[in-house]
Amino acid sequence: MSVSERLHEIRTGFERPFWVANISELFERLSYYAAFASLARYLHETLNFRVEQASSLTGLFGGLVWFLAAFGGTLADRLGFRRSLSLAYLILSCSYFLLGSLGAPWLAPVRSAMPLIVLVTFVLMLPALGIALVKPCVVGTTARASKENVRSIGYSIYYTLVNIGGAAGPYVASWVPPAFECGKCFPRSRAVCVCDVLHRVAALQRAASLG
Repeated sequence: MSVSERLHEIRTGFERPFWVANISELFERLSYYAAFASLARYLHETLNFRVEQASSLTGLFGGLVWFLAAFGGTLADRLGFRRSLSLAYLILSCSYFLLGSLGAPWLAPVRSAMPLIVLVTFVLMLPALGIALVKPCVVGTTARASKENVRSIGYSIYYTLVNIGGAAGPYVASWVPPAFECGKCFPRSRAVCVCDVLHRVAALQRAASLG
């Protein structure tokens, strides 16, 4: 097979949902790693947790992402990939907003009604659930929306975008000036998720108009 024939196979081997899902995965990784890179500092410097508590909560957040993946996959199977992705990015946008607002005055009644560590643990479960919903949807869409002869390249594209998002996320977090609280990273993560929702809506509308 010539190079031009192989390139033609690659160009025609992926359906539109493949690109929608994988570009959304890039946005999700950007938002996750931007938030994760500053989470321990945010808990320690803004919410006044001890270093040990901040480190434990940060580790808990990372563990929840992987633990909830099994439940996310089950839920994605029941809802369908499209609905699950939409729900996941809605959860992520709202949860990053809540996470960055934990020290805000309007949440003072909630902070006084329960121990702060309980509130933070509950809020950290929300983005972890959103991420757990994204993963099985994107992997499943990558398999179903790529032809067999280019499926391995599809997974290569998926993991490349994951790595790009993981590398660029902390850099996005570093855009927050030192004069601002590190909690400002979470609105940035929310903004990335909102951009991803808009990207998905535009892609779905275009697909509907073509269909």
